[in-house]
Amino acid sequence: MVTKKYQSNKVTRLKVSRNVFTEITNKTAGKYAPRKDEYYIRDKKLAGFWIRVAPKGRKVYGCYGKLFGVGKEARVTIGTTELYSANQARKLATKHLQDIKAGIDPKSVAKTEAQKTSSTIESLMEMYLETKIQQHKPAYQHDFEYRLRQNFSALLTKDVRELTTADLIKWWNTKQGTKDPKGSKIVVLRYLSPLLNLAKALDLIDKNVAHSFKQIIADHQESPPRKRHIKKSKMENWILSFLAQAVPHSQYKLKDGSWKTKAVDNYPALWNSNPVIGETQRDYLLFLLLTGKRKDEAAEITWQDLDWDEDLPTITIQPATVKASKQDIIPMSHVVAAMLDFRKNRPDKHEKWVFENKFGSGPITDCRKSLEKICHYTSKYHSIDLPETINLHDLRRTHATMAEETGIDRKDIKRSLSHSIGDVTDRYITRSLEQMRRKREQIEKEILQNNKWYILVNWYGCHQDLMSNWEPDLPDLRPKAGYLEILKLPLEAQDEYRFE
Repeated sequence: MVTKKYQSNKVTRLKVSRNVFTEITNKTAGKYAPRKDEYYIRDKKLAGFWIRVAPKGRKVYGCYGKLFGVGKEARVTIGTTELYSANQARKLATKHLQDIKAGIDPKSVAKTEAQKTSSTIESLMEMYLETKIQQHKPAYQHDFEYRLRQNFSALLTKDVRELTTADLIKWWNTKQGTKDPKGSKIVVLRYLSPLLNLAKALDLIDKNVAHSFKQIIADHQESPPRKRHIKKSKMENWILSFLAQAVPHSQYKLKDGSWKTKAVDNYPALWNSNPVIGETQRDYLLFLLLTGKRKDEAAEITWQDLDWDEDLPTITIQPATVKASKQDIIPMSHVVAAMLDFRKNRPDKHEKWVFENKFGSGPITDCRKSLEKICHYTSKYHSIDLPETINLHDLRRTHATMAEETGIDRKDIKRSLSHSIGDVTDRYITRSLEQMRRKREQIEKEILQNNKWYILVNWYGCHQDLMSNWEPDLPDLRPKAGYLEILKLPLEAQDEYRFE
């Protein structure tokens, strides 16, 4: 008798439990990493007390129980593990669970109290900001409150239950100040809507009148998003203007305070006789241009945020600074790495901030005068006069535009502007950052062209042999001809003009 062996193709997959049971202490939240799916850490000591762990890493204390111990389930969210310690959360959970067992739903009580006390726009604003404090950056909260108090003061103390579309029409048409910009009122309406949605959730009102009012003023569109940036055709002259007015490395400064007229190896000096843009403003502006970071994200980088890994040096911008409230890891390109190494080794470096303000009291804040100088400059060899002076955010747009010029995919550009690290393995992170560094070096080359080598040597003290890669363009002193003028010139005359 022959026995046949059969092998089943079915694979039994074990389900991962969504519940972990342990005694919750102040260290518990830090011990458990996020998973693909949400799960709960449940307390062995206090039944119903838990920590909910979301896939993106957010951890929240809460509790649940049944009304009178046998009835409908009541759940209460206490707050994040960053806001409360385990001991604080346990005390609140104990109180809530006692109420639930007595038949009191804490959510219903809170809702009733809110209806009694929070019926004005002002009180709703304070409740909304308190509720959303973990979700929005301080700058957003400041702007939210400032604009409502500044541009909606006439209706701020009005009972939300009495607010009508007619009230909003009167407010819209009433002039406030000499300029009375409608753009600011559009922003106020954008902030007012979530407050009225909160009032609906509290059963204070049935309808959000801000939505109805927006239909009335639908013809008044918001201003289109700004697109101002340094055009590619102007980039070379903008960089040359920057090089002319920014101070070079201190090795070129003479004892009498003047500057040498030659760079290393007798190369021509591109800085003028009286450079006015100092080291910190120079480096901060270049950093924004080469990384595409927002001004606050760059300004608030500290020395602790720099990782000088031998193969892959990086900058970590903390979640509190990033607009998306997520960690942003930036691989350093050649010039950025040389710049930060130079700043790290300055004898007068700030103890905390990479880009300090001129008083040394905090991070850098204002570069408007420097940008004004760069955007409007004339010398013997080149000139630039942009229609408008660009601002710091325009450097971010310029970075994105130049990235697209290199052929980088739009998804990669978006990632370059805000590279968030989520639930991925260390191996994936390393590979991803290496790819991002190569793309950043492409963008750097597109922006700086040959001037990259000049900056490395003459701003940041890199080896003078790098200057062999730099080939200065001799100034073209021929008269300029417009783009269409070439169509009107005979072929033999075209060499007498330069076309831009």
